[in-house]
Amino acid sequence: MYWIGYIYRYWHYYTNEYSREIYKIADANTMNECWLVFHTLDVEMAIDDLKNRYKQKCNASSEVD
Repeated sequence: MYWIGYIYRYWHYYTNEYSREIYKIADANTMNECWLVFHTLDVEMAIDDLKNRYKQKCNASSEVD
């Protein structure tokens, strides 16, 4: 999808993170799941929300362990 590619490139320019780090936070499945809602958001807001979603996911899995 065009939107996913655009977000990945913009994310790199916005945060200076490497593609490998970005993909770890938001892989293709995550992007596909979030597309319906996130594609209507401002690009930077979508990136910040994806990063927050990843942090919450990590925190939830660390609490289970």
